[in-house]
Amino acid sequence: MKRKKIKILIVSLNPWDDNNSFGSSFSNIFGGEDCYEIANIYCESGAPNTVVCKYFFQITLKNIIKSIFNSEVSSGVEVSQVSQNGFNDLDRLSVKERNVLNIAKKLRWQILFWARDFVWSRAKWRSRELDLFITDFAPDIIFQPIFYSSYVNEIGIHAKKITNKPMIGYISDDNYTYKQFSLSPLFWIDRSIKRGYVKRVIDNCKILYTITERQKIEYNDIFGNKCKLLFKGGAFADFSHKKEHLNTPLKIVYTGNLGSGRWESLASLADSLIRVNKDGVKAQLFIYSMTPISNSIMKRLDVNGTSYFCGGLPSSEIKDIQRDADILVHVESFRLSERYSARLSFSTKIVDYLEAGRCILAIGWDKSGAIEYLKEHNAAVVISDEKELLDRVFELINNPELIHRYAELGFNCGAKNHQIDEIRANLYKDIIVHCDHKSQ
Repeated sequence: MKRKKIKILIVSLNPWDDNNSFGSSFSNIFGGEDCYEIANIYCESGAPNTVVCKYFFQITLKNIIKSIFNSEVSSGVEVSQVSQNGFNDLDRLSVKERNVLNIAKKLRWQILFWARDFVWSRAKWRSRELDLFITDFAPDIIFQPIFYSSYVNEIGIHAKKITNKPMIGYISDDNYTYKQFSLSPLFWIDRSIKRGYVKRVIDNCKILYTITERQKIEYNDIFGNKCKLLFKGGAFADFSHKKEHLNTPLKIVYTGNLGSGRWESLASLADSLIRVNKDGVKAQLFIYSMTPISNSIMKRLDVNGTSYFCGGLPSSEIKDIQRDADILVHVESFRLSERYSARLSFSTKIVDYLEAGRCILAIGWDKSGAIEYLKEHNAAVVISDEKELLDRVFELINNPELIHRYAELGFNCGAKNHQIDEIRANLYKDIIVHCDHKSQ
């Protein structure tokens, strides 16, 4: 039976690109079936790269600043013209601007974030062009990823007001509670302000999807019984790609972000491998990441004969890289200042790892969301004590049976909890129920 097509508006921070975390996750849960028509408003420079969403509207800080000084300049533009070189009529950063932005991200000075928020708070993002984009698309529902950036949430609430349509929320990090760690009073001032914006958008949601069971429990206690789990999914019906023979030397692969102290855990793994390979190369680590890194970090991660930093690859190539591996690595930080930021998070690549059917080696604080999940489901070799890292890595590398066993355990976990057809079917049921009722 053909499903009724639903028109969904999604407001995001980043452009919908299947190579970034947002694009990969949302193309996964909304793709596959022709039951949605999707429009995306995004708030950063760059071009979309997906076939799941068709309509785009871009608002950027750069154009907001221009609009403050020139009333004839709109803060946003519909991204509609496509050429052989991609999308036209959208804001792209020059090399100089990109370098400045990368420096600002590395510094992470609170005053810079406040300056950005102040510019957005001037409300110049509200434009005739934005309202026309929303009303012309005429969504049936607003599906709102809930960010720590207050202006993204405010755009979603604005869309809800002018359409009078229901809103469903999706939160994949702990953007609300005070269960964080920082010695900076500026951090706590900022959090006390931002959590008000987070609460405001959650209060507007009929359903709040969370990404971990712990987050669901905590947020149900705070916001009422409106939370449900929503994982990324995969195809687990066929395990014909099961690996029968391991590489010599063993191929250990990491694909993902190096931020939030993750590079330090990878560096510790590389240090352990140097010692494991002392009497001959038994295993090598290959790191694929689009995260810009300094020369000092590069020296820690790129160690001749043992560890290699390979840069970033498009998502279309990552799947083959993961399946060629013997061991796939997931890392979280052991650093106290970074631990709590991942407490309720679940990395988008975990499901990709499970689907790849390779042994997962998970390293990090045992209370971070992904580590806790993998340990609970016995889906990975988990190392949550830095002091045990060398011994546990040595044990794994010298035990092929253990590598094969955890490859199968991980795939079985995916088959039990992450079947994409079931995830998409349940999501559609939730959305269609609220589309059939007028928002209050």
